Amino acid sequence: MSYGNAITRSFFYRSPVWVQNLVCTAYGYKHRRLWQGQHFRHWYQLLQENQWRSTDEVLHLQWLRLKDLLRHAYEYVPFYQRQWSGMGLAPDDLKSADDIRRLPFLTKDTLREHAPDFLSRAFRTSELLVGHTSGTTGKQLTLWFTRESYEREYSFRWHHYSWCGVTLGARRAYFAGHPVVAPDHQAPPFSRVNRAERTLLFSSQHLSEENLPQYVQELGSFRPDLI
Repeated sequence: MSYGNAITRSFFYRSPVWVQNLVCTAYGYKHRRLWQGQHFRHWYQLLQENQWRSTDEVLHLQWLRLKDLLRHAYEYVPFYQRQWSGMGLAPDDLKSADDIRRLPFLTKDTLREHAPDFLSRAFRTSELLVGHTSGTTGKQLTLWFTRESYEREYSFRWHHYSWCGVTLGARRAYFAGHPVVAPDHQAPPFSRVNRAERTLLFSSQHLSEENLPQYVQELGSFRPDLI
């Protein structure tokens, strides 16, 4: 469930639970279209195949992809062009993974101060998706990413799920930062359902010893394959 703005949150919190479930499901349909596309299928299949490769093969593939990433950063990202040129460094100077130690660490403060310079010129900003970190360390970070990278991230998630027998479309319960229940609301239920993605979204803000039996009951009714 998206955080939205103050107006949409106010409407959501004032609505009956069944309306909130509809809103979560509608968001789920939109979200599913966003991550379950051709890029997701491509990367998911590739990950399933690569897990059976030898260690040497995997390390070789990792190095090839890392070199591609470094070359892209040097050619298209203004911050890295400026930083590496000042160091007299080019991607071809990095001959092994150990050479990565020559690159300076990137801090959140640097990213905030020079945010526009981290946008790759290989993409139009209007085509990028925008996301934010949770801000648990004090300040949120605004991040831009491509549709392909978003789908690739979900292919990794489902690939990891598959290691414990969870297949695509499995029922999942989430305890995260989803603001699906108003902060001042103290009556159950403490979860909302997203039928489009077969997920139950729990409020982590309402977890308490007093409310725990209700959480257990809602989990038992939903019977998730993964929590």
